[in-house]
Amino acid sequence: MQAVVSLYGLTGFENIELSKNEHLLLDSLIRQKGETAAVREASPAHLATRSSPPFLQIMGDKDEYFGLSTVRVLDQKLRDAGVSSTVIVIPGGAHGTYNWYRLPNVPDWERQMTEWLNAKLSHSGPVGEGIQTREPTPHIPSSR
Repeated sequence: MQAVVSLYGLTGFENIELSKNEHLLLDSLIRQKGETAAVREASPAHLATRSSPPFLQIMGDKDEYFGLSTVRVLDQKLRDAGVSSTVIVIPGGAHGTYNWYRLPNVPDWERQMTEWLNAKLSHSGPVGEGIQTREPTPHIPSSR
């Protein structure tokens, strides 16, 4: 693997309540090792090593499922292992990209992601037609 881009991804199971989906994924490991050990072993933040690929994580600071703190933990673990790690925070961004376009002051994360991938994969061509420049959404104060 040459590079990882994570959009609002789960980076650890330790600080979330395991839902039905997580139990489907982890129950056999939990039966073997116990919940604490299984959760730790399955959490990407604990798998960071010097041989991990460079990471780009893009996460809203209002993600209602995982929270920005999980991204910070993986970021630090990668850096501690000597791995390139970059985080782009979407101010006011919830889980998923669907609402990011309506927020004020959102970084041009699509362009940043593409440029990051180009740099990590040594691609020297143009960024591409798929990314359109858009004007920042003006902030409209509420009328309270």
